[in-house]
Amino acid sequence: MSINEMKEKKVWAVIGATEDREKFGNRIFRRLLDRKKTVYPVNPKYPQVEGYTCYKSLAELPEKPEVLDMVIAPEYGRAYVDEALRLGIRNFWFQPGSHSPELLNYVREQGGVAVTACVLVEL
Repeated sequence: MSINEMKEKKVWAVIGATEDREKFGNRIFRRLLDRKKTVYPVNPKYPQVEGYTCYKSLAELPEKPEVLDMVIAPEYGRAYVDEALRLGIRNFWFQPGSHSPELLNYVREQGGVAVTACVLVEL
């Protein structure tokens, strides 16, 4: 799947969404909302992000996202990738700094699709 195909997906989850409007986890969340996407913030540290319920895990989401946007350090990404794969989520968008070669290889070995680009640039 290409970046352009992934950008067309309607339901996203932002792993690492935050209440801090200066951080990328918030800016990306807002950009996706601005582009009329259904977006779920995922971060166990926050009860809400921008007035939306923030979820502790992917399993809590009310629907399965078509794309996971990873905005966390790569050392924390594997747990979310594993949970996503168990739930049948296969499309991963890794923001700059959120991936390692090992994590990208793992996603691909498991049959997932990994894009490495900045949503703020691409959208």
